[in-house]
Formats: sequence, C-alpha cells, structure tokens
Amino acid sequence: MSASGSFVSVENEQKVYAIGDIHGCINTLKALLDQIDYKGQSPLFLLGDYVNKGPSSVATLNFIIDLKSRFPKVLPLAGNHDQYLLSFLTRDDDDWLDSSEYANMKRYEEYQIISADEKRLFVDFLLSLPLYYETETTFFVHAGFNFERKSIFDDTSAMVNTRAFHYDARKASNKRLVHGHLPVELAIMKKRIEREFPVIPLDNGCVYSGERKDMGSLCCLELNKMKLFTQPRID
Repeated sequence: MSASGSFVSVENEQKVYAIGDIHGCINTLKALLDQIDYKGQSPLFLLGDYVNKGPSSVATLNFIIDLKSRFPKVLPLAGNHDQYLLSFLTRDDDDWLDSSEYANMKRYEEYQIISADEKRLFVDFLLSLPLYYETETTFFVHAGFNFERKSIFDDTSAMVNTRAFHYDARKASNKRLVHGHLPVELAIMKKRIEREFPVIPLDNGCVYSGERKDMGSLCCLELNKMKLFTQPRID
C-alpha cells in the first residue's frame, strides 16, 4: 500500500465531494451517490474502510474499483480495515494464525471464495491506495495525523489508526482536515460543518444503525458549499 500522499488540484472545480467510512454497505453507498447525482464530473474523495463490519465487502470493493476505472476523479485512500484485508490476502498462514488481524478477518467468509483473478484485482487496488490526499485548501485522510511529530507526514501509522490528535494549523499549512475512522454523532458532525471547524469528521457509523444513538448514516460533504448529504443505512 502506498506510503505517500498525493496532491490534487481542485481550484477550478465547481463541486468537491468526500464520503466517510463505507464498511461494506454497498446499497447505502449507491443510494448516496444517486442522492448527489454523481456522474464522475467532480472530485470524489473516499476516506477509506471500504470493507468489514457491513454485509457486502467484496461487492463494495468491486463497485469502487469499477467506479474509479470509469471516473478518474474518484479518489479512494487507504483505511485501517483496507490494510487488514491487504495483509489477509497476501498472508503467510503460519505467521497469521495467532495475529489479531487474523482473528478479525477470518469471520468474513466472503473472502474465502473469491477467485484468483479477483484476489489479484483487490491486491493491486489496495496496494495503489495513498494514505492521504492534499488539495489547495484541504487534507483528506482516513484517521488523522500525528501533530506531535515535527512533520505530520512522518507517522504513516497514525494516518490510518490514530483515534485522537490535536490539530496544529501551522503544521497543516492552515488547511482543513477531513477524516473518517472514528464514528461521531450526526449532530456533532453537522455542528462542525456549520461552524466551519478546521477538522471535519465524516464517519457516522453507518454499520451501527439502530445500535448507537444518532448514528447509522453514510455521509457525504460537498466542500465548496459545505453541504452535508446523509443516507441512512439500507443494507
């Protein structure tokens, strides 16, 4: 998986979208894309964690790979669960038997029946994912950055795993930070967007519909107008 980020210029784009953690909720994702009428005309940043927890990880991966192949402005990045899947698909079974990742991944029977061609497709896709994207105004990353480091780009593990960080505008070049990873209540998300906070979380815990208060939607932010779109889970 790529250890570097990628710069994308969006200064001439009328709309710029970002979608939070999908976790195998393919029908919810399709409904959200229909809601924003997405046809590939605008940059669409996907914030990682496409698999696990939800019902349809394999179908979700295939859909995103196809979406990206048809629309170059679809820009997926890596999440921690995507890294788990990459490790699982390229594993040495003897080394994996006692690992926490193995205990997590072996519950997903759908991975056991994918074809060799599909496995190669997934591995190539997962290896291609950057850990963050940067535009003229914004960083997109799955989890966040380690602002305790002299350079926020030194700690690549933090980009997919951190659960807490203290934003430093100077180290972030005064750019906004949009991330997923840690589910937050919809009311909190809306407040941060409405007040244009420098750090915007977009994971509302789609997979936790009916389990956690004010969670259960897949969220998309249009950044030029700071407009939030939500799609309750339908998977």
